[in-house]
Parts: sequence; C-alpha cells; structure tokens
Amino acid sequence: MSPEDDPHSPLLGFSSIGEDVPLSCGDLVRSRELGRRSRACSGLHTRTPEPDVNYRGKSLFLKTLMDAEAAANSAAIQLVAFKDAMEDEFADSRRCAIDKRRITRQRGLLLEKLEDFRRINKSVRQKLKQLQDTEDDRIESDHQTDMLLKKISQAESVNEQLKRDVRESERKVEELMDLRREEQVAELQAEFHDLRIKYANLLKEAQRTRDAEDREVEKLRQELKSHRESLSAAEQSLFECRGNLRRSERECSDESASVRRLQVQVCNATPVRLTSRR
Repeated sequence: MSPEDDPHSPLLGFSSIGEDVPLSCGDLVRSRELGRRSRACSGLHTRTPEPDVNYRGKSLFLKTLMDAEAAANSAAIQLVAFKDAMEDEFADSRRCAIDKRRITRQRGLLLEKLEDFRRINKSVRQKLKQLQDTEDDRIESDHQTDMLLKKISQAESVNEQLKRDVRESERKVEELMDLRREEQVAELQAEFHDLRIKYANLLKEAQRTRDAEDREVEKLRQELKSHRESLSAAEQSLFECRGNLRRSERECSDESASVRRLQVQVCNATPVRLTSRR
C-alpha cells in the first residue's frame, strides 16, 4: 500500500519522529517571543552583532521558506492532476490501462513533491534554531555590556572620591596658611602640589578612559540599532512565511482528503462496472 492509500498516513509536511517533525506555528511564535523578552531585558544596552553572517543566514532562511512554499504549491498541483486523472478514469473506461499508468506516474510525482516538502521543512527548522542561537549570543553580549557600564560607574565613583579628597586637602592647606606656620605650610604645599599632579594625571587618565568607552558604547549602540532593524525585518518575514505555510498545509490537507474520497469512490464503483459487463 502506498502512503497516499493509507488513511492514517501523515499529511504533507508532518512526520512522527525526531528531525522530521515539521516547523509549526508555535515554533515561530516562540522564536518571536524569545526575541521580545530578550529585548525587554536588555533595555538600551548594546551588543556586537555579526552583520555578514546574519545577512547570509537570513537570505538562506528566506530562500528555504520560498522553496517550501513552491514545493507545497507543486504538491497541490500534483493533487489536482491526480484528481483529474481519477475523473478521467470514470469518464472513459476504454482507456483504463493508459489511465492507470498515468495515475501511477502522477502518484510517483506526488510522492516526490511530498518528500521535497518534508526535507525543506526540516531545513527551515534548522535555520530557526540558528536564529535562536544568534539571539542567545546577543543576550550574552548585552550582559558583557552591563559589566562594562558597571565598570564605568565604578570609575566615576572613584573620580568623585578623588575630587572630594582634593577639596579636603585644599581646605586643610588654607587653614594651615592662616596659622602662618611657614614650615607646616611649606610641607602641606608640597603635599598639595603632589596631590594636584596626581589628580591631574588621574583626570587625564579617566578622561581618556571615558572617551574610549564612550566611543565603544556609541559603536555598540549603532550596531545594535542596525541589528534590531534587521531582526524586525526578519520577524516580519517569518510572520508572512508562517501564514503561507499554514495556508499550504490547509490546502494539502484538503487535497489529501479529496484523494481518499476518490479512492473510496473508485473501490465502490469497481463492482458496478464488472456487473454491467456481464
């Protein structure tokens, strides 16, 4: 018995084991929800995307989805052709042998299209997993950015403490100068001068560090903005492809049911033709 003769055989794009499980609407929805949750957690934080890799991945993913849709449409055409062949068999019994060969050929083509659709569906699931892995990498990059921002905050706190220390030292110097104690004033002035130099050096170092970090943060923000725009476009494409896949699955399910009904009609009509010949 061929797969299309079995009423319990899986429909187009469906299988019951491991890697042959089809890409479902729930998979696409979960992927989009994962993207939303990760963006909500990251807030305004940035990450370091890989534009070339992501672009190639999306192109392959979209091409695979288009191939899946084409395979589904081709399978639907084969189902219609099979239905027409069955109707032709009822219309002209004298061409029974020719019709049987044509039906057998149509069945073979239909099975090939079904297998192509299952294979492409499996590839789509693999591409979706790659996109989810990319999202995990983005979350890790956001975490690293958080750590960098914390370090910046700590450096600013140290800078504020140094400013307070300098102000305290200046106050002490002014008090000692009021006492007219030249020796103490000289020592404190030397200490104050050293602190001034250290403070100036620290300020320069802190400014250089802050400038470098600001440039890095701005670069990360620009890259994150570009990546978010790419993700938005990919989500829109996924949404459209999901609708196309659902329509294709419904059409193929309807066509499979029509084929089974035609098979039942053929089985029921065979005894009638034999009786009329007698």
